[in-house]
Amino acid sequence: MMRQEMVNWTTQRRIAKVSEMENEQIYPAELEKKRAQMVEIALKRGFTHPDTIRLSREVDGIVQSFQAVTAMPEPAW
Repeated sequence: MMRQEMVNWTTQRRIAKVSEMENEQIYPAELEKKRAQMVEIALKRGFTHPDTIRLSREVDGIVQSFQAVTAMPEPAW
């Protein structure tokens, strides 16, 4: 790998790390709020109620988004 490519990758990795740090604060708060809503609805309406299922899918989406943002592949050099 050429030096410039390595410098570019290092810069991108640093930017990604800053984004990770920001997301580590944002996503968990959003996730906890949505999870609490889901549990409350599940206890009131039942675990198979459409609103519970919808909130569960939203929680899954938040988790998947967080994982996608924080997982940056290492270079194959």
